[in-house]
Amino acid sequence: MFSGFAVYFGEKILLMLRDSPKQPKDNRVWLVFSETANLADPGIRKDFPSIRLIKLLGGKIAHWRLIQADSATFESEALHVCVLLLKHYVRFGRVPQSRKTRPAKQCRKCFSATHAGNDDGNLRMLTQSPLSQEQVISFRPSHREIAFTA
Repeated sequence: MFSGFAVYFGEKILLMLRDSPKQPKDNRVWLVFSETANLADPGIRKDFPSIRLIKLLGGKIAHWRLIQADSATFESEALHVCVLLLKHYVRFGRVPQSRKTRPAKQCRKCFSATHAGNDDGNLRMLTQSPLSQEQVISFRPSHREIAFTA
């Protein structure tokens, strides 16, 4: 999807990591806000001062927002996203329409470390690589590390 890695928690898509040379203005972190998130809330702008609509989507999907790569606060905002994901921040995540129409598929890799019975403090998510291989991403914001494993 749009030359990036979609990051899921269970059936919910939380964000997408994108780096495409075709449209670099829309590269980096795409956040997916939940149905209950009020995007006009000043708290969201305070947490993520550089977020904007994604031009590639043509304004048709307003709950997807971009943390701009050229922003002076990009790194701190991206790390803040990781911290919020570890806290199961309720404003992130939606079940995509395509997943609502098909039967749910249970995958142990799709749940956080606490749901998987693992207490190492990492949040593990399922993603699809460009080669359609499943991978697990572990975010460790305290170490500024994103690990990809097959």
